[in-house]
Amino acid sequence: MKKPSLLLMLSIPTSVQAATEAGGGDMLAASFKVLAALALVIGVMLLVYALSRRGLKMIPGQREGRIKVVETRGLGPRKGLFLVRVRERELLLGVSADRIEMLCDLGASREPDFDKALRSEMEAPQ
Repeated sequence: MKKPSLLLMLSIPTSVQAATEAGGGDMLAASFKVLAALALVIGVMLLVYALSRRGLKMIPGQREGRIKVVETRGLGPRKGLFLVRVRERELLLGVSADRIEMLCDLGASREPDFDKALRSEMEAPQ
């Protein structure tokens, strides 16, 4: 014997209520209200996410100083690359669980984009 799915179990009270009521208009109006409220909540969540991605400093604890993490790239669990700006010089750091290494000194910040700066540094003759 098959067990009823969760969706079927959740729809039983709705079906019983719809069957007991003579008019189905109330049910339709309530469904639209729930969908409108859900759309509003999802919209607010997307708005907060978009604002936080723009860098409006909504996350507490970020302070301006001489050392600034410009960009990070994860390479695996507890490993990553960090582009750090210290006194107008950019440093590429490799970070793992037990050590931090300076991989390369990119010099004065010429490029506003990490990808472009890394490509130009790798293409430069050594």
